[in-house]
Amino acid sequence: MKIIPACCISVFFLLAAGKTSRAQKNTETFKFENRLIAEQSNYFSGFNLIDARDDTASIGIIQKGILNKKTNLVCEPPLNEQLETIFQQLTKANNSNTELILLLQHLNFSEATYATKEIGILQIRGVFFAKKDNKYSKLLEIDTLQIVQGLDVTRQLIKKGSSFLIELFDSALNILPQHFNLDHLTYLVNYDSLQKANLPLYTVKDYKTGAYASYEELANQTPSDTTVKIEFYKTGHWKSVQLKNKKGKYEEVVLKDWYAYVFENKIFLSTSIHEVYPVEKKGNDFYFKGKIWTPATTGQTISMGVAFGILGALAASAGNTETTKLKIDYKTGAFIRAWQKNK
Repeated sequence: MKIIPACCISVFFLLAAGKTSRAQKNTETFKFENRLIAEQSNYFSGFNLIDARDDTASIGIIQKGILNKKTNLVCEPPLNEQLETIFQQLTKANNSNTELILLLQHLNFSEATYATKEIGILQIRGVFFAKKDNKYSKLLEIDTLQIVQGLDVTRQLIKKGSSFLIELFDSALNILPQHFNLDHLTYLVNYDSLQKANLPLYTVKDYKTGAYASYEELANQTPSDTTVKIEFYKTGHWKSVQLKNKKGKYEEVVLKDWYAYVFENKIFLSTSIHEVYPVEKKGNDFYFKGKIWTPATTGQTISMGVAFGILGALAASAGNTETTKLKIDYKTGAFIRAWQKNK
């Protein structure tokens, strides 16, 4: 199994289109197929899933049929029931009184189609904990990708995703729990907020003026250049972004060379070679309205600069654009669809 760390991928894409089935279904069901032959764990006596995903209705969008109809991939039986079954298959009956907890933050299947091939992506983020006597021990943190390529990757992607998730599950089951130093469930439920508390971007009131070459710089408030100046039209839309050159004179920047800018205590994202977007903080997250690219190729809808766990940028030669609400991923700087939380 090859695990690709999310932080190591610089170009990623999300395809929101699919391939139609003969029955013209709008959904396709996902069910784990456990073919793993492994020694059963005896560290845990129970399992619990804490599903913290923004969108819990599906686990992504795949392509079905020759017309490339988008198809929602859904778990049937429900995800928690399937993971409970996997847990039972990979553990021995015991009296350990220790529960395995999975805090699931992202789980997303997607596909992208080119002229000569397809690429399938599975992205998963989560944390495994052990629970004993109402105290918790952190076991394993996951933020990884699986990528498959071929002429038609749907079946291969689902098969790969099933085995990948089961092997991760097995890895967590075989870690001996130690150091139960987390006192209550609040830590798990507020895990993202606690991680953000370590990032200056999420804690300071006054952002440092400058140009930021990467999300890491923005998150740590360490700009590469502090001479930034942004000019605006009367409508309020940005006109130009400038930095001082070696001669001390302002000149326009190459937008694609920068991740973000801070000017007059406002954050602006540089998401492509043509656009700059103002960012607004709501609650404990940063939002902006960005463009989705719709290529001219029939049946394709590729998200430009949108990713789950990765900062994406995908160029296309022709097509249309539409604007949607996006959120900055606090771990990677990726641009995530701002899903409405399921009620």
